[in-house]
Amino acid sequence: MKDVLKIALIESFSDGFTGIFIALTSWFAMIVLLGSIVYGLLFLVDYTYRPINKGVGVVISKAFIPEHTQTIWIYNAALKRSLPQTNYYSDEWMLCIKVNDLHDNISVSKNHFHSIKEGQRLRIKYSFGRIYKTLYIKEILF
Repeated sequence: MKDVLKIALIESFSDGFTGIFIALTSWFAMIVLLGSIVYGLLFLVDYTYRPINKGVGVVISKAFIPEHTQTIWIYNAALKRSLPQTNYYSDEWMLCIKVNDLHDNISVSKNHFHSIKEGQRLRIKYSFGRIYKTLYIKEILF
């Protein structure tokens, strides 16, 4: 494995234009792969095992997303062609809640959505990310 990496990442630069192209592509792929791994690990550290706080948040906006479908194409290697997959999404009622200059969205039921007004203060359970200081709302305490 060490020899393969040495050939792909270092020795390819001495093989003319094609070698330089392969070396640069290999370096780019390695950087993207390592960056993705680091980002994933940082996300796990940021998101997991955080202390849960109780506090008050302010509803800054409300949004209704009507039911809809979305078709995506997935390649099937056995058939050597792409096949459509249709996904159905039901109605969704969202609240955007602000806590300490940070905000997060949370889904609520239709009845709660209509009973809550913009600017209303709600008791919530939330946590903050360790690294990115992102707000994660867990639930609204009714």
